[in-house]
Amino acid sequence: MSALPFLASAALRVASLDLCADEYALLLAREGQLVSVSHLGRDAQENVLAARAADLPGNDGRIVDVARLEPELVLTSRPVGNGARRLAERLGIEIVTLPYAASPREVRRTVARLGRLFGTPTRARHWLDRFDRLARAPRRPAQRALFIGPGGTDPGTLASGWLALAGVDPMTIDTARGRVEAVVEARPELILESRYREGQWHRGGRWREHPLVRRIDAPRHRVDGRPFICGGPLMLDVVERLGQRARP
Repeated sequence: MSALPFLASAALRVASLDLCADEYALLLAREGQLVSVSHLGRDAQENVLAARAADLPGNDGRIVDVARLEPELVLTSRPVGNGARRLAERLGIEIVTLPYAASPREVRRTVARLGRLFGTPTRARHWLDRFDRLARAPRRPAQRALFIGPGGTDPGTLASGWLALAGVDPMTIDTARGRVEAVVEARPELILESRYREGQWHRGGRWREHPLVRRIDAPRHRVDGRPFICGGPLMLDVVERLGQRARP
């Protein structure tokens, strides 16, 4: 991720091109620095911080969408094609591509770097201090947890790393014999139910309401599923709340 000397200016104009980049930008940018976020970043069903983007133009993730806004920098978590790079170069726009994060500690590094990029190290430090307290806290024995989300029972590798910080061990479910049977036989100690677009789950998700699944004898915690999409800095709120749950 590049970082140029002028980028810490309060007058920096930044456009964010996708939801995962939006989260960092809306969390760390100073007021007035952002000129656009992705259309998903403005959608409260997708982004916890959508209210902060209410007055910003949305974009479809392309350089051409934000060119008229004359950003000095575009922030993205996705690869940018050669054509888009050439256009950005002609327009004098710097492209900053966020590194892929395979663990919460890599998310921490990105928060620290973007705090410097936006010139908001104090804002970043608040998040970093919360993360460090969580990471240093004594670990409780992990509870084997069944995650129930719109995509099934796998929260993803990065989200699983976050959950481990709260003493939660997401289970791997083998659905070869049928999902309901596999879930019931797994005998989880904890069930995490995602609230992400819960009223819009497709027919393939009906197994979640099966009587045998509903009768599993384990504590249930409903979690905000939006941060799980990217597994980025907004997962810290989810994990802090999970860390405060009562244990059996």
